[in-house]
Amino acid sequence: MIKIKSPKNNSGNKKKLYLSVKEAAEYTGISEYYIRKYIKDGKIPYVETGVKFLINRIALKDYLKGQEK
Repeated sequence: MIKIKSPKNNSGNKKKLYLSVKEAAEYTGISEYYIRKYIKDGKIPYVETGVKFLINRIALKDYLKGQEK
């Protein structure tokens, strides 16, 4: 089972809607390599902003819940 941490934005009290690859890795405990692989494989929806990928936190959480056995 994957433990999901609660991310905070810069103000420290609200959850961010979009996470960077690094933040998504920290949030899920999955390596950045696999977060990028899931993006490349089309398993996780993302927004590309230049060279940076932003992952919707809720979509990521929903994807992972769907993988539970």
